[in-house]
Amino acid sequence: MVRPIQMEYRSLGSSSLKVSAMSYGGLYTFGCKLQDVEAKNILRFLYDSGVNFFDNGEFYGGSSGRDEAVIGRAIKDLGWKRSGLCACNKHRFSRFACCKHPALKETPH
Repeated sequence: MVRPIQMEYRSLGSSSLKVSAMSYGGLYTFGCKLQDVEAKNILRFLYDSGVNFFDNGEFYGGSSGRDEAVIGRAIKDLGWKRSGLCACNKHRFSRFACCKHPALKETPH
């Protein structure tokens, strides 16, 4: 018999926001490999399992914003309260011509 796992939650920095100890990122799945229906099924399973922390990136899903759009549509279509979720994001500032400040230039990895 499989027993359900009790999700742990942790404070995010010094905020009062509690996020699940496990997050989910759609780098190789959302917007690129899966259709919205499949993505929503995965997100529903994760949410029902206690995951409230979703990792996004402007370049996830093969092009700018596809992963974010899939998660955004799922939040809307599944009727989740946005206040109970944490969707983090990251950007490569050098991709944008408007970012001229030297501190925002891409650094070698």
